[in-house]
Amino acid sequence: MKKIACSIIITLFFSLPAFSAVNIVFNPSEGNWNVPGNWHLNRVPTSSDNPIISAGRTAIINSDVNQCAAIFCGQSPSTPRRGKIQMRPGGKLSAPILILGRDEDNHGIFWLCGGELSLSSYLSVGDNDGGIGGTASGTLNLSAGSLKMLGTSQSYIGNKGHGKMIVSGNGAFYANDITVGENSGSEGSEMKIIGGSVLANNINVGSSTTADGKMTISGGELVWNSLLHVRDTLTIQNGSPSIDGVKSGGSSLYLDNGSTLEFELGADGIASVEMTNSSINITSGAKLNISGTYYTRASGAVKSFLLIKHNGYSDQTSFTGGNVTFSGFGGLVPSLRYENNCIYLDLATGSGDTARSAQGIFMKYWELPINDDAYNYGTQKIVPPIYSIPLFTSSLVRTHPTFGKRVKKIDLSGVLKTENFFVQFEGYIDIPSIGNYTFYLNSDDGSKLWIDDALLIDNDGQHGATEVSASIILTNGMHKFE
Repeated sequence: MKKIACSIIITLFFSLPAFSAVNIVFNPSEGNWNVPGNWHLNRVPTSSDNPIISAGRTAIINSDVNQCAAIFCGQSPSTPRRGKIQMRPGGKLSAPILILGRDEDNHGIFWLCGGELSLSSYLSVGDNDGGIGGTASGTLNLSAGSLKMLGTSQSYIGNKGHGKMIVSGNGAFYANDITVGENSGSEGSEMKIIGGSVLANNINVGSSTTADGKMTISGGELVWNSLLHVRDTLTIQNGSPSIDGVKSGGSSLYLDNGSTLEFELGADGIASVEMTNSSINITSGAKLNISGTYYTRASGAVKSFLLIKHNGYSDQTSFTGGNVTFSGFGGLVPSLRYENNCIYLDLATGSGDTARSAQGIFMKYWELPINDDAYNYGTQKIVPPIYSIPLFTSSLVRTHPTFGKRVKKIDLSGVLKTENFFVQFEGYIDIPSIGNYTFYLNSDDGSKLWIDDALLIDNDGQHGATEVSASIILTNGMHKFE
């Protein structure tokens, strides 16, 4: 059986001349990369070998395993069609190419929890470029250690397939050129920076062949040396990230037609994009969305925030008025101010609480697992299945939401998968008069309801559709619910 499986894989790969090396397949369901017996040729891969980790297997790297040829994690006709590599502290690996999830419905995962990974040709996360087609996908999580792209090597987060990369903790990504969403088929690919650091030359959010690629920055540091070209969506969250374009002269931030730049204020405001020596290119079709939901509920103070600092304009000197959207500011009145090569958000006193109903409901969404890097963070992880609702106040949950957005009603239409997720809704309910009010909570599985930060209904645990009710006396006016 082993010979038949290897024959299929070898035939598949040798149809691609660029990867003409000896294919070497990882055997155990989980094991150490540096053990010869864990590979079907009974040797650790060398620079003449293409390592293949697939069929639900996990290879662990915690020492220097030297250099190999092209790495394929998640490419196989065998089920389950996924593979995983986990690099821990002390691990070291160099290769020309790393492909995570290639062709058909294969999925490849690389958890970089420490150590050093160096690539000299390219990185492809979610790759349908092998000529077979399908819905391949890949995930790269960098929470510690470093990923170094050498020379002119390229990084593709989504290359005709769906790719996702998350940089967090103290992980460092030293890149040359990064493209999020390369070619048709990569729609929905995303790069998230929630900690750590990313240093790059050029960054393309969406490509010329598909504008569908997203980059979200909610923490850590992003520095680029040449051009950040946005064709789809660039989202900046909270006040903690450091975002700098360090190019000297010319344009270093290009907001293309059809692009969207989003600023989502946190409790303490918003981080600014700073390019003190280069210009910004604002096209007529570029959109600017600014959300104040978090800030309004946490503070709501009248204040001004620097959004973008630059050294002149390469196109328009302001965003087209019809392309600017404000949401979630309640009684505050937001406006833009262009002054001294800076774009500011000004918040002024408005009509008080009468506009609070326009805020809607704030939804936050998480997918499991959350941070399975137990080697650096101990028990700081949440993995499926969960048997009760996690504490939304915990630092782990607060720093790892998949997304947050304003919605008009409480439902699950915005979730991205059918299992192993949890959702939080926060908002205010307007009580017309003092009285005893009964709330009903029906869910499958667990759910809880808080009113004014006090737990009213506990319908938690694993169960089928179950309804629980409770009553509370409320005064007239606005009351918080969660």
